[in-house]
Amino acid sequence: MKAADLASRIDHTLLRVEATGADLERHCRQAIDLGFRAVCVHPARLRRAAEILAGSSVRLCGVVAFPHGATTLLSKVFEALEAWKAGASELDVVLDLSAIGSGERAHVEEEVRTIMEKTPECAHKFIVETGLFTARQLEPVLQVMNQRRPAYVKTSTGVNGPGATPETVAFLRGKLHASIGVKAAGGIRTLAQAAALLDAGAACLGTSAGEDLIREAERTG
Repeated sequence: MKAADLASRIDHTLLRVEATGADLERHCRQAIDLGFRAVCVHPARLRRAAEILAGSSVRLCGVVAFPHGATTLLSKVFEALEAWKAGASELDVVLDLSAIGSGERAHVEEEVRTIMEKTPECAHKFIVETGLFTARQLEPVLQVMNQRRPAYVKTSTGVNGPGATPETVAFLRGKLHASIGVKAAGGIRTLAQAAALLDAGAACLGTSAGEDLIREAERTG
């Protein structure tokens, strides 16, 4: 894969809690210069990121209930609306992980439906944290996704348990409707990892190592 093609599949992520304003500025400028698909940041960083990215083709993504998903639905809706008002066109939403593990399909469905209905202007990526659950536990969640058809299902936060693997990406790709993309995230540090995840069916990658991946792609041709 050419470096430019890889860049167009990367959500350039800056979710370090200690990241400074200068880090945010540099991160957004990198996204513009290298042609990344999107920039993904915490809610408090969205307005400034939107200002920097204005006029570029780089999308802006805000996280919701990151990283544990353990807030109320009302809180998630408020956070999603705030992110949209701040300039986000995409939302990476951490689902209620306890509900997934407990088999509470109705609760998961309510979260997905409500957030999508309240922020119809945004593309939604729902994080299911594949590294924490069995295929049997994930099946009801993926049925909800096929019913509601968000833009993406995302493998992981990169914080809770293992990140994306080609096997989990292939599992999601095989279970989801063709219109739903798979976003792989968590621990993507090398070009070989990125290529394996894309080959397994990932539509895009979430990583904080985007610049390193592009430089590696440029070196290897």
